[in-house]
Amino acid sequence: MDYQAHFQMSTTDLFGCVSPWLLLQEVNDCTGYEFEADGVGIVRMINELGATWMMGQMVMENFEPIQPGMEVRINMPPRELHGVGIVRRAHLWDGDLERARVTLKMLPVYFTSRKVVPPAELERLWMTPDRPAGEPIHWVALPEHMELADKILVRRHMCDVNGHMTAFQYLNFICEAAGYWGEALHLIRRMQVDFKAEFLPGETLELYRAEENGLIYVSGLHEDGRLGFRAGVALDQEETPTAKTWLHEMGK
Repeated sequence: MDYQAHFQMSTTDLFGCVSPWLLLQEVNDCTGYEFEADGVGIVRMINELGATWMMGQMVMENFEPIQPGMEVRINMPPRELHGVGIVRRAHLWDGDLERARVTLKMLPVYFTSRKVVPPAELERLWMTPDRPAGEPIHWVALPEHMELADKILVRRHMCDVNGHMTAFQYLNFICEAAGYWGEALHLIRRMQVDFKAEFLPGETLELYRAEENGLIYVSGLHEDGRLGFRAGVALDQEETPTAKTWLHEMGK
């Protein structure tokens, strides 16, 4: 199915680009609409299974910056079944130019036990067919040695109705650690995040960082050493023009 997204100036950052967390938020909303059409929307999941959808993995690829005022078409093909997870792929088009691509692996999880719902339990709920599974999302392999970059107290405003920190907050911390919001913008060409163990309000997130073979790695650990998430980020080598440059060009 196709969706339209209009990114206004208020949704862009200092450099005139749609921030990664806002891009993910837009795609996540479209993913919710797709699950509704499939018969497994959040309300039905809660009422019939006592479960919800949680993000297990995310891959974001940027080919060209998304600029203010753009009308972007978000194309979402049918879901793919990958083991216990559902993969949803979003292609963001500006006319005939694909500017970005976001792939999400969503997991059906019981509210109380936080365990994954077996695929057989979902079979009776599906109202539309899936399609053959495409390329799987492989796990990020972290370097052996990483340095502590920051410690973050998880606050309630960072969390959602599921009771844990939102995926959008993770992206903000990862972008900060990767240097996305540095003195000059280097567009994120590819970012993958593997979500492993949720962070709850009042917990401390220990953020670690390393660079290896041209990639930036970021991980978030609980105070007891449990891995909360791991991420790999590839930044473009060329600087992306600032928002002032975009506005100057648009005004010509």
